[in-house]
Amino acid sequence: MDGVAPSFIKKGASYFHIETQKFIFNDTLHYSAPCSYSQYLKQWGVDEYKSIFPYELYHSVEELEAAVDFPDRTKFFNKLKNQELPLDEYNRARQEFYRRKDLPNSNSEKIRNMKGTKIIINHIKS
Repeated sequence: MDGVAPSFIKKGASYFHIETQKFIFNDTLHYSAPCSYSQYLKQWGVDEYKSIFPYELYHSVEELEAAVDFPDRTKFFNKLKNQELPLDEYNRARQEFYRRKDLPNSNSEKIRNMKGTKIIINHIKS
């Protein structure tokens, strides 16, 4: 960095501001009113979509790689909110899983198992 040290504004373990000769990074969340992440995105006009994933079903990468079929809807139960996954969200994710699984090997969107779903399901919009 051409011998010039970056400057920081820090509180505890959080950085509010980092500045170098070329870049300035501000943690804008610290400069706005307290709110949930959803409310924060909404105030900036960002569409939010939360992905689905059966977090409690798999415990290792090897299990994800071995899972070549999309899990049953019951495996997506949200224990924190005590809620079932809406059927339309499940069907959309399941359809996208099998669409990408059926793609030719040469296609960069192809997946072979549940290991690839964490990324792709995140991009499915209603």
